[in-house]
Amino acid sequence: MGEKEKFDEESKGYFDGKNTYNQRFKYIVKMDESGHSVFSKKYALYVLIRGLLYFHKDEISNDLWKELCVLDETLLDKDGKKPGGHPWELIYKYLEILAIERKEERGATIEALEQYGEAEVADCEKNYERRDRITEELSQFMRDKFEAVKDAEFSEDGNLRFEELQKYFTFMYR
Repeated sequence: MGEKEKFDEESKGYFDGKNTYNQRFKYIVKMDESGHSVFSKKYALYVLIRGLLYFHKDEISNDLWKELCVLDETLLDKDGKKPGGHPWELIYKYLEILAIERKEERGATIEALEQYGEAEVADCEKNYERRDRITEELSQFMRDKFEAVKDAEFSEDGNLRFEELQKYFTFMYR
């Protein structure tokens, strides 16, 4: 049995017998974590999106893609809290890869990820002036585009601002 078959077999039980990715997505979004001691919505989304990326790209309907593109807003509306922490950095990365492969319009999440990636490169190159310029633009972009961070205050100091933004885009590795 190959990896895809193993994944499909395990994930059917994990997603309560739901067969399609549309059904699985709706199941995750509607799930109330408080009633399930072992269920983590963010981990379930990670499993779902990783499965799409590695095994089922052809099953991403336009409707499902539209829902995935506004995932942050959907969860904020449903749960009253913004997505964050591990494995969100991986979820966003996989969504970016899917968008690129689908040749989709980049959207705000992908644009933010790309800007942050440029800031990381500038930081590695010790080009702090460029990094600071990018992070200044990125912090404003995020406040304008993402409801979850519209009231966030970022430091005027470039080093501190870069560290503050790292919290949104990374978790353990740098």
